Amino acid sequence: MNDDAYDPAAARREIANRDRRRALESHSHRLTMATVGILAYSTFAYVMTGIGTLTHGLLIPTIIFAVIGALYVFALYRTWAADDRRIWIIAVPATITILLALTDFVMGARPSPVPLILNVALLVLIPLRARAAAQLQVLKRPADAAPAEAAVAGEVEAES
Repeated sequence: MNDDAYDPAAARREIANRDRRRALESHSHRLTMATVGILAYSTFAYVMTGIGTLTHGLLIPTIIFAVIGALYVFALYRTWAADDRRIWIIAVPATITILLALTDFVMGARPSPVPLILNVALLVLIPLRARAAAQLQVLKRPADAAPAEAAVAGEVEAES
């Protein structure tokens, strides 16, 4: 049998920590899925726009859309497959798209507000994802440190 004393306060703390960790993991996952969704939409939009300009024989716009589409593909891959939270990966294509939309607006065109809104949302999601990941790391750190301490304590007992 187990001779260790049962500590109800420690058990409640452990359960509360586990619940907080699960809630933060869920929040981080939702933010990541929102980011992936917007990146996938933008990737598809740029690829289709590039194909459309290619069919009209416009070479320079096709190259521009292909480059920006490739940046979105890279950001989508790094966000989805590697869960990369570096700022520049998402900020570069989002900022380029915002600048293109604003340039179109200043030059007299009436671009759709959808790319502008979605890319501003992407720029807002970057710090939210980073903060959720940092909070999750703080919660995971004590749980990861406990086995290391136990291993060191086991080594000390083995040497005695």
